[in-house]
Amino acid sequence: MAKQPIKPRWATYASATQYTGLSSRLLEKLVKEKLIASSLVRRPGCARGIRLIDLDSVDRFIERGIDDTCDVNFLNNKSSRKGGRK
Repeated sequence: MAKQPIKPRWATYASATQYTGLSSRLLEKLVKEKLIASSLVRRPGCARGIRLIDLDSVDRFIERGIDDTCDVNFLNNKSSRKGGRK
């Protein structure tokens, strides 16, 4: 009987970027806005640690966009701010 690969629940920003195709900057923004879950894992008394992203929450966030219509006005305003067409 073949073993099925186990899907990890938690990932670093780099792994979450590879898993989703979203940039690490966007993932950071989603964490900051509490749209996806994360955890800072560190030893007691340590100032530094590693931030892990909950891949289940990322999946739920992405799935909320299924069948959502594109906001054309937002896209047009975004391109005009970057010097694109108005």
